[in-house]
Amino acid sequence: MGIFERKAALLEVEHKDIGWGSPLQRAQFVAAAERLGGRPRGLENDIGQVAVPAYHVGGWYDIFLNGTLRNYMGLKGYGGTETARKGQRLMIGPWYHDSVSFREGKAGEVSFAPEGCRNEEDEMLRWFDYTLKGDANGMDQEKPVKIFVMGENVWREHEIQASTCIPAAEPIP
Repeated sequence: MGIFERKAALLEVEHKDIGWGSPLQRAQFVAAAERLGGRPRGLENDIGQVAVPAYHVGGWYDIFLNGTLRNYMGLKGYGGTETARKGQRLMIGPWYHDSVSFREGKAGEVSFAPEGCRNEEDEMLRWFDYTLKGDANGMDQEKPVKIFVMGENVWREHEIQASTCIPAAEPIP
């Protein structure tokens, strides 16, 4: 049994047993697999074909943070055009993978407000205005990487090359 069949079977089991997933999701997944000739696709397989900038947003408590960092670094180093490579942006805050924790600056019972709060919609619209419309909104003056430093509760901006790693925060005495 291939990956697509296993995923489809899992969706069916989850739908029957715990209520997550649906026959529609299963049908969509199987149809997508058939269109791709049964070959799984992911950004890592097609990174050299990406020709546009991207804004990657993740959180320190985000279950997808590794993928967010891999995508940023991959596109920064191997994007299909200079525009794609130079246009990558990254923001990592004190969040889970949801918009509520962005706005509240909260992870579980721990609050990082007000410093950790961000309205991701405003941030994304600002980036889209800069990238797609060419609006002079100051984004070109900012460094492309924004990281919330845990413990200090401050945001830092960085210029990171694809060949380097995300800088580690200094230990707090």
